[in-house]
Amino acid sequence: MNDEWTSTLSGKLYTQAGNQILLAQIPFFYLEAIFEIDEMVQRSLDIRKRNEIGEFIIDAIEDGTFYFSTFIFSARGAIEAEGVRWKVTPGDKLYVMDGQHRVEGMKYALKKLEMKKYELEMHQKNELEIKKVAKMIKQLKQYPISMQIYLDLNQDEERQMFTDLNTRRTNVHSGLIIKYDQRDEYSKLVQELSVEIKPAFEIETTSSRLTHQHSALTSLTSMRRCLLALFEGNIRHKYGRADFQDLTERQVKDVSVLFFEAWEEIFPPKMYNRSEFVCGYLGIQLALALTVYQLTKKYKMTYREAIGSLPHISQKCTWRHRDPMFTPYFNEYLGKTQNLSASSTVRNISNLFVDIIFDEGGEQIAKRFIN
Repeated sequence: MNDEWTSTLSGKLYTQAGNQILLAQIPFFYLEAIFEIDEMVQRSLDIRKRNEIGEFIIDAIEDGTFYFSTFIFSARGAIEAEGVRWKVTPGDKLYVMDGQHRVEGMKYALKKLEMKKYELEMHQKNELEIKKVAKMIKQLKQYPISMQIYLDLNQDEERQMFTDLNTRRTNVHSGLIIKYDQRDEYSKLVQELSVEIKPAFEIETTSSRLTHQHSALTSLTSMRRCLLALFEGNIRHKYGRADFQDLTERQVKDVSVLFFEAWEEIFPPKMYNRSEFVCGYLGIQLALALTVYQLTKKYKMTYREAIGSLPHISQKCTWRHRDPMFTPYFNEYLGKTQNLSASSTVRNISNLFVDIIFDEGGEQIAKRFIN
């Protein structure tokens, strides 16, 4: 850590809303020595999220490189000007305001790569593979971290900024990332789909969280999650390489278009009305995608057959908040369903959808796909 030596940074100072902010860039190995996490300000580390980011980094480095947006830190007065450079004295730290999981994900990736290199060397495995891993380690250590350092915030101001950053990122930033991200396969696919299926229904392209005030049926963020469920059965989050199984790029695109365009046939005409119908809820859209995945994996349907069977659901489901299917999630006081996006709820609803498809699809579907 930064207990025995002085760290120096070069950067540019500017003032925003009365706060002094230093813009700097340093290699990751250098950042490791001078950053700290204050649990009184930050939320506790999400190990799953850290690991997912770490795996994404390893995949990305193996293919070339990756990009992270600017990390935000608070110096708490610990940085001093020294000519044209800035000094972080021994014992002082920079506190992470935004980027905790990315930093920890990079540390996780670095440790995993170093362990892999050690194992290869111990077993005297392929020399080319050892050199490849060594190169990846060097790339990660030297990865340039763009930093925005607030020089004079107190802890209360840090807490408020942390809340503001996370609220803004949750409601807006993730949608914008997907809109312009050219590295993530699912994001690129969503960008193409949003143009192709836009005439069918409205898509929110900036906010990730849709409310009753939105007229859009879905968002770019929701579409990405639906695709992850559709092709991988993953209803949570994932960073890294997409797994489209043995489907070609053309087939992936065709299946995706078919899935989203099927919503017009499945949902009622007033599907945009969130006060009356659940069609615009992420949990419902994920459940449909997971249903298709289940039908292809468990019952060996083709994607076209699975998507073509979805309209059977509408024979038993009205898609209204008060539909008996959603009774366990209906809040009488609020007059609407709640917590439909919980993983267990999505799985339960998907299982109900599968049951309806085989009940309503008749003997032909049952005989063909149930052993």
